[in-house]
Amino acid sequence: MAGDDLVEHPIHVTTRAVTIRAERADVWPWLVQMGYGRGGMYSYDFVDRVMGILDRESTWQIMPEHQHLEVGSIIPMGSGPSWPVAALEPCRVMVLHIQEPGSTSRGRTCWRDSVGDARGWCYGYEPGWRSSRRWSRCWP
Repeated sequence: MAGDDLVEHPIHVTTRAVTIRAERADVWPWLVQMGYGRGGMYSYDFVDRVMGILDRESTWQIMPEHQHLEVGSIIPMGSGPSWPVAALEPCRVMVLHIQEPGSTSRGRTCWRDSVGDARGWCYGYEPGWRSSRRWSRCWP
């Protein structure tokens, strides 16, 4: 899958999927506006606030000012490392490569914690009949 080459020796790999009753083009704007001071995380808002990732609820609307994303763009988080976009194919796939300070990943020095050197997160969409299959893969 996209991004599998970013984390050289992952502790484990998880892949999850869900079917959404919407076309990829209708779901994509919500994904690209993720982040702190942007659209939020679209997870459990109370957990995001307790962990210091967000300080408000995720938005319930498309935010035009946060619809442009490209490789190298940074998705800000309230605490912890921000999420750089490593690969992007609009309405198809977005790969994030999160590196910890002090670690080495693909020859670059970044930072480190007890979880590992680097992490990746990939969001992807596949077309269905009047629906989209959204999948995510994580390499901690």
